[in-house]
Amino acid sequence: MRLKKEPIKPKRLMVEKEASLSAFDNVQEVIDYVEGLDVFPAEVSIVRSGGWDYDEFDLVWKVPEPENVYQARVVKYEQLKAEYDTWYEKNKEAVEKEIALREETKKIKKEKQELATKSRKELAKEIQHLNERLMELGERFR
Repeated sequence: MRLKKEPIKPKRLMVEKEASLSAFDNVQEVIDYVEGLDVFPAEVSIVRSGGWDYDEFDLVWKVPEPENVYQARVVKYEQLKAEYDTWYEKNKEAVEKEIALREETKKIKKEKQELATKSRKELAKEIQHLNERLMELGERFR
């Protein structure tokens, strides 16, 4: 059985805003503009959008996405969640069996990996022991 993933409730995203420095006549206008934003001034960056001329730099900052955009994503989530809940209730027994099967499979794979690692360690010890015996034999016949 193919399991459906439960939808994750969306978080409010941050969107990038920008303003070109060429829109301002002097530094004081830039300072006044930044102070008028609803963000902490240190969160506003100056980035190069082109060359090194004054008009090729932008002010960039992040603000929360608009409420209507966020609400649209929440509505979509609620629809998907309702569909998931209906599907889950309809297939609850099969889903629980599938989850148990997957967990048991993971456990078995982990045990196999541990055995393989353990076997390699034991094999390495045996090889080391045989090498030591060969060295002893070599010393005896010198």
